Amino acid sequence: MTVPDGRPPGEHRAALEARNAAMKDQVDRLLDGVTRQTERLQQAQADASRVTATLTSKDGLATVTVNSAGVLTELEFSQNAFERSRPESLARTVQALVQQATVQVKRQVTELMAPMTTGLPDLSDLFEGAPSLGALIPKFPELEPEGEDGQQDAPLTKGQG
Repeated sequence: MTVPDGRPPGEHRAALEARNAAMKDQVDRLLDGVTRQTERLQQAQADASRVTATLTSKDGLATVTVNSAGVLTELEFSQNAFERSRPESLARTVQALVQQATVQVKRQVTELMAPMTTGLPDLSDLFEGAPSLGALIPKFPELEPEGEDGQQDAPLTKGQG
């Protein structure tokens, strides 16, 4: 008795088992890659959540700290800030500092997350209908804060972050 490809049943069965084993090995390697990619993504997200930026104005009157979400978490004024500046000017300074710190944080987060899209296949490439891990990586528009005159401000003093 022969099977449709003309081989004896034992040979056909052995060929099918070999193909199944090869496919299983390939799927196992792909799943291992996805597992490693997911673990790296989780670590990168944890690292990104701890990113902060602290900037001080050129005149030293104000210092801001912004977290990874771009939220102002600390605001400090120098002892004589209100003697050396008007409230409107300080407000503009703080606003510019927060914008620049937010851009800095977003760039750092983007750099941390960039390796997640390199090297390993995406889940959606492997399995039809699966969600893309790349969709979980935040994408930030390039923001360039402008000064009062419409020109980009010069870099400010960086603090710990």
